[in-house]
Amino acid sequence: MNVKKLLTGALAFTVAASALTLPAWADLPRPDPAVAEFARGVKFTVAGYTGTEVLTNFPVLVRLSTDIDGFNYGDFYADGSDFALVDIGFVDAEANGIPYEIDTWNTNGESLVWVNLPRMTNGTEFVMWYRSSKTGKALNSDNVWADYTGVWHLNESGAANTVVNDSSTNALVGAAQGKSVSVAAGRIGGSWRISDVYDRKAAGILINLNDSTKLAKVNGLGDTFSASFWMKKRDKDTKWCVTGLNRRPDGSTAGWGAQIHDNVDQLRVYGNGGKNIFAATSKTTGFNSGQWDKVDVIWYNTNGVGKMIVYWNGVNKVGGGELNPNTPVVQPSGEPLVIGNFTSPTSDRAWSGELDEVRLIKGVPSAARVQADYDTVTIPAFLTASSVVEVAVLERPVANLQVVDTGASHIQFGNAISSLGSSNATECTFNVKVWKTAESEPAGYTALATGLTVGALTGRVKGLTPETAYSYKIKVTNDERVDSDEVTGTFTTSGAGVGGTGGDMTRVGDDWIHYFRIGFDEQGGIANDYVFTPPSYATVVRALVVGGGGPGGYYAGGGGGAGGYYYNETLGVTPGTEYAVHVGAGGVAATSETAYGSNGGDSSIVGGNVNVVMLGGGAGGNGKLNNQTATLAGQNGGSGGGTAWAGHATGSGTEGQGHDGGDVPSGQWQQDLAAGGGGAAAVGGSVEYSASQQTKGSGTGGNGRSCDITGESLY
Repeated sequence: MNVKKLLTGALAFTVAASALTLPAWADLPRPDPAVAEFARGVKFTVAGYTGTEVLTNFPVLVRLSTDIDGFNYGDFYADGSDFALVDIGFVDAEANGIPYEIDTWNTNGESLVWVNLPRMTNGTEFVMWYRSSKTGKALNSDNVWADYTGVWHLNESGAANTVVNDSSTNALVGAAQGKSVSVAAGRIGGSWRISDVYDRKAAGILINLNDSTKLAKVNGLGDTFSASFWMKKRDKDTKWCVTGLNRRPDGSTAGWGAQIHDNVDQLRVYGNGGKNIFAATSKTTGFNSGQWDKVDVIWYNTNGVGKMIVYWNGVNKVGGGELNPNTPVVQPSGEPLVIGNFTSPTSDRAWSGELDEVRLIKGVPSAARVQADYDTVTIPAFLTASSVVEVAVLERPVANLQVVDTGASHIQFGNAISSLGSSNATECTFNVKVWKTAESEPAGYTALATGLTVGALTGRVKGLTPETAYSYKIKVTNDERVDSDEVTGTFTTSGAGVGGTGGDMTRVGDDWIHYFRIGFDEQGGIANDYVFTPPSYATVVRALVVGGGGPGGYYAGGGGGAGGYYYNETLGVTPGTEYAVHVGAGGVAATSETAYGSNGGDSSIVGGNVNVVMLGGGAGGNGKLNNQTATLAGQNGGSGGGTAWAGHATGSGTEGQGHDGGDVPSGQWQQDLAAGGGGAAAVGGSVEYSASQQTKGSGTGGNGRSCDITGESLY
């Protein structure tokens, strides 16, 4: 099989309930069933880290084999012939999906997986889940080696001209050169054998940097970076042997590199900023033929002085200090990288032996990190594994989510829920996150709608900035906390049609409010007519309709009635349809004892399937002073006030349009009778009378109607 075909991934997840009795570690979140339904899990614990520093984004080597209690390759749906079908995923103890890369998959022995731990110290725990019924589903492409400039596992199978892949995000692909280049059993999976003894011409792996992007990535290392590799010497001879990474044009003194001097049993490293060779010797403990050793070389700049540190098998080889200073390294412009040889295709200074796991990274790794890099490979118990746990696979909800509409200040999502998931699920929550593309993605979701069942769903995010690029993620989560597939995308808000057309518009919070007002002339208020057209996204609006108020009665007449009111938070409308809006003015007062005042004007919204009419308030009844009979009773309308005469006490209100005006106490027809108050949302007050005190007082008006259409309570 092609052992270099890699899979990288990062999983979202959710806590998934199970009826099984699980060990305590199984409380760690399971991977999101929307990505894959995993039925088995293994917890790994870091047990071999000896440092005190907390390491970040550390690639740890996970070894999978039947040595793990309960682990069996037969439990995977895929056989491993294609890494993209190997159904595994990893989560850390903070419930985050974490990146991984399969280095070697061997169903007859040990498989190797690199897992990037966000934070690692001794005792750090993480979980591998596997056996998924959703094999081959694309995972997020977070890369294990995102912090590295280049990572070459060297486990390809081939000879000269074989492509040698780079697992970093920079695609620094190499090509095998010359003779005797083939795969062998390496330190971590496969490795490359670079030439045979006395036959080393034109061997090695050449990484051309003729692409401007790749050249910029390598030149971006500057004068502070680190190279590391594993090496196994084959046979000792008297030749100079180049190993690891080198960037020295045609073998010249410029650039940087690491070299083995076989004859004197030395490792030499080079780095300079000009043409002057700096060759510092760090005597090893005597590396032997057939033994794997790890070399780390660090080049860096301290106040204009170039320095180097060399680690041999995780240990600083210069007594914990630095090599002799020189001028800082300058990356040679346009020159390639070479593994196992100088750049020159005719050079005979090729490494005679095997190389494995070559890495290049910007910056200075700490001593603790270098040691841990060595230990995760060499100490089998660096990680301990729990027994395999089997858990119940939960069905995920199915929702056909999509963007329904966007405008200048909103985005609307919707479609339908086809399934709630498992038979135990009873409802779903519609979750969304929307953020400006130029800004960071928010950590959590916001629930747009709760208590959803199978059927249509919709939700709108408001208050967005016009003419701005946004990103979004949406999903449905059932009451077992299992997610549907996540839908992602981008959109740009428009700059027009923010709140439809008609009336005076104002922004209150996330809402656009349209006000339709009466007009005025010298005589007072006059009715007005408007046209309101809902914007493209609006299928439901909030509406408040109030009729004009009635006038009070003549002389001792009753109070005028309030106009009828209508308030609906879910008035259905059709986008783009015109609705006629009429605003009624207040009534005109009577000018004589023999005439009615006019009722308040009706207000209405009419159009499409909407026909809302609110009657104006009735005029108050007329009265006369000095114990004379009242001329006119209260006027019918939204409501009318009572008159000063007991026989004509109350206006007759219309149901749903307001309440009756106040009454005059029966029999109290004495002089200077006072009128009842006009009605509104509650019955108007009656005349206050005290027989002992012979006092009278007008009744108070009824309370007004509370409304929050603008976000405030108004009366």
